[in-house]
Amino acid sequence: VAAGAGVALLAAVLAGPVARELAALPGSTWAQTALVVAAAAAAIGALTGRGPTGVALLAGAGVALALWAVRRTVVFDHAVLVTSLPAPVDRLAVAVALGVGVGAASAAVRRIVAAPTERRPTGDRASA
Repeated sequence: VAAGAGVALLAAVLAGPVARELAALPGSTWAQTALVVAAAAAAIGALTGRGPTGVALLAGAGVALALWAVRRTVVFDHAVLVTSLPAPVDRLAVAVALGVGVGAASAAVRRIVAAPTERRPTGDRASA
């Protein structure tokens, strides 16, 4: 969990300047920035959390990053970008956030699925 959370935090830090630029545009909302902040906060929580809490926070960080990136995939095919950042920085932030977001969320789900389930006694006296 710690490795995935660290990578998710780095992706959120990379996406931060792009989200800040988007929020400064006329008519824009803070939703883009809120997703990146949520991803960073969840990644930090996953770094410090143990067990199911850390896994859930890692999944949250991944989903927030992926949602932010999906909303920004338009930068891949438009020559005119809406931020003042250089095109490669904007595109790199979106590509990294998308890859890391999907990877972190899938790693968390895989960890949840692979977790051993607690077996409770069924009350069958024949097996005792």
